[in-house]
Order: sequence, then structure tokens, then C-alpha cells
Amino acid sequence: GSHTNYARPSDVYLHLVFGWVYENREAWPHYWKICSENDAHALYVTLQGISRATGNLLYELMKRQLLLSVIDRQAIDGGWHHGEWTHEMESHFRLHCSAMHMLMDALSECPDVALEEALSMAAAYVAERGTRVEAGAWFLHDSLELSERGIAKNPIRWVRSRALGKSIPNMLVLNTHLDTMIALDRYRQITGDRGYQDQVLSGCEAAESLLTRRPFEHLFRLVFSLIYLSFLPSVEAERLPLYRRALKRIGWKYLIPILPWLKSVWPRLVMPGGYVDRDLTLRSWADVYLSINLMDLLRSFRRFGGNHLEKIIDDIFALDSKLEVHRRWIEQPGKIYGLGFWAESLYQAATLSSARDIRYRLAQVVIELSDQGMGLPPSVFGANCETIPIQEQVPCPVPEDERLRIVNLGRSGSREALLVNVGDAAIPVDGSGMGFTEGLLLESSSRDKVATGDLTIPPRGWVLVSDRT
Repeated sequence: GSHTNYARPSDVYLHLVFGWVYENREAWPHYWKICSENDAHALYVTLQGISRATGNLLYELMKRQLLLSVIDRQAIDGGWHHGEWTHEMESHFRLHCSAMHMLMDALSECPDVALEEALSMAAAYVAERGTRVEAGAWFLHDSLELSERGIAKNPIRWVRSRALGKSIPNMLVLNTHLDTMIALDRYRQITGDRGYQDQVLSGCEAAESLLTRRPFEHLFRLVFSLIYLSFLPSVEAERLPLYRRALKRIGWKYLIPILPWLKSVWPRLVMPGGYVDRDLTLRSWADVYLSINLMDLLRSFRRFGGNHLEKIIDDIFALDSKLEVHRRWIEQPGKIYGLGFWAESLYQAATLSSARDIRYRLAQVVIELSDQGMGLPPSVFGANCETIPIQEQVPCPVPEDERLRIVNLGRSGSREALLVNVGDAAIPVDGSGMGFTEGLLLESSSRDKVATGDLTIPPRGWVLVSDRT
């Protein structure tokens, strides 16, 4: 959940200042630096992966320092408060849940009474601030949504609506709702505390109800046939005939601004063609959140299942295959961070499915991230405890060439890794030196089988090493 790079151990201390973890950027809208458990958890998962790969004690000590910082910043009410938008130190529940995930990662490694107490308080805090809609429980985006007085201070304008039985200040933000359900259900799994199980199940019903709604299909299909023209990368958009460029202008200039009103009258988040909107009634256009929604839908599918989620996920991937949506984000400085979440989504998909196409797309996005000077999402080391239980994790191979990126898709009993060359010259790799032995199935970016033993990875190409049949 971070928006900045980690490249060396000292980068931890661009975040860890005076004992608390801050974002290493100035946050919109006031451009303050705020404390962020998103960054703390991202750093923790990164250090966990490097520690497991190298065996270097330094990374374990830095993990402990981050963990103690997060525990120390927890308020007496059990929450983490951020003040990103107001001086009243409102709590942003996505960041709060990142703290929970970090504590649960640590508990997965070793039981600890202090961690258990902090986690119990955190679970109670976020669960008590849930609300209701017609279909069930709903978890909010931030504490401003708890009252009309609070939401009036939201820097994003919004449409006044009671659609689907929601309260007026509830914007029905999808990604935070999904993440909170995942955090509380993971809490149940790790601690055995079933106190929030009914609330989570009710939240699943509310999410399914909203995600399966398709009112006024013909209207939304027409609207999005024009809006999707704005998703095209610039090179593709410039090739459009004049009349389609005119339709594209109508889409972004006139239709996108009225979407919040359309959604408040005919409530839906899943649009014809695969797009999934961020929320119901905020007057903003956050198409880059498609990458975050996809990540959380995949995480939800891993934990809760559901054919409706699988169909939505497939449609998002199909939308990107058709329009190359993620390439459009690269062209916009304020949205380029979405490429990192897109890579995380592809990693999540690759750990859920053996489909080769997902791996090919992941390798290509790794190259695109490098082209933009961006790092990889922390999960690619294979040490995200939510995705791969700690007892099943295997160390990520350590590359000897700085042009080589490795995505560790393996787990105990199943070795698999993507070796991606982001440079402009071929890289010879000693397969046996990296732990890849005879008998593993190898495929290259040309999608041909290649020999085991010493490998040569072509420029801006990749090799998939796997013992999957």
C-alpha cells in the first residue's frame, strides 16, 4: 500500500522518524506528511522477504523496530489516527487495517501477548465503526463517514444520497469495505476469536448485493462506450477517427462528471465492459482505483470465494487486454502509482491460478515498472503471510545481476519463479547456483521451452522456472 520506493536498508529511515512511520511523500489535499501504517506494513513485508532470502539478521531487527513503532502509535481507543484530511486526526480505516495485517504477520511468526492485546483492540475499534445498508453490514472508508458533521469536512465533494439504505455520509467505498472484511476474518483465523464472524458474513452479503447489481444496463452501456475511449493510451487515442475523438470528448467532459448522480439513482459499481468504480457517491473520477479494486477482489476471492467475484475479475483483465488501461495510467503522473497495484494484482492472480497468461502479463508489467523507475510490490518476494502462510513460504532466489528482477511464486512443495531481465542486453544466469535444478519446466518470453542448467535471459525478456506440469 505504499506509493514510494525502497531500494536499500537506509530507506526505512525515510519513513521511520522520531519513532513513528510516516509516508515519504506529501499527502493530498494539504500536502502534509502523515503517519501511515500502509507504508509500515509494506516495509515489513519487504524486509520479511529480504530476510528470508538472505538470512541477514539486520532485516529482522528492522522489522522489530517497525513493529514496535506501530504498536506505540496505537491510540488508547484501539485505533490509528492520521489527520490526512483534517486537523481532527480522523482515522482512515484502510491504514488501520494495514496495522492489523502487520500485527497478524508478526503473530504468525511468534505468539506474543502484547501483539495479541493490540490486535484485539484494533479489531474491536474497526468493527464497532461499521454501519448498515439494506443488504447487510458495511465497513466505512474513514471516521468522517460516521456523521454528517464529519463528512462535511471531506475534501472531495459528494452527492447526498440514501441509495440502498445507506446513511447519507456513507460513500460506499468498495476497497476499504473488502479490506476490512479480510482483516477481521484473518483475525478470526489467527486468534480463534469468532466475535466478528456474523458481521463479516453480513458484510460479504452486502458486497455481493452491490457487486451483482446491474440496473439500467442499456443506459450504462451507452455511457461507458464513450467513457472507455478515455481509457486508451495516447498513441491509440490519436489514431481514432475524428468522430470518435469527438465522442471521447463528450465522455470525459460531460458523462464522467454526472456519473455520481447516475449511480445515486441507479446504484451500481460494476459497469458494462468490466470497469469497477471506487465508490457510489463521491464526485470524483478515480479510474486508477480499478487496480486497487482488482487487488482487493482477488484477495476477497482467495478468502471468501464466490463465482460473482471470479466473473468480475475476469472481466477486468479482459478490459485491460482490450484497452491496455494500465498503460494510460503510466502517462499521467498522478496515476502512475496504479501500475504498482496492477503488478500486485497480477501477483495475487498468479498465486491463485496456474494460468500461463497471467505470468506473461506479470513479467511484462515488471519491465514497465522498471522503465518508470518504480520498484516491485513487496509481495513478489513470496513473504506476504496473508497470501502464502508463513509455514509454506520459500526463500526468494537472490539475483546477482542488478538488471534481473525475480518474482517468487513458489511455496513448499512447489518451486516457481519469474526471472525478468529489465536491461537491454542478454543476462546469463547460473540456474543451479540459484537453486534451480534439472527437471524443472522452463519457458522463455518467446513462449518456447528452454534447456535447464545455465540460462540466458534475452534483453527485456523473461524465463519462467517451475516444477508445475
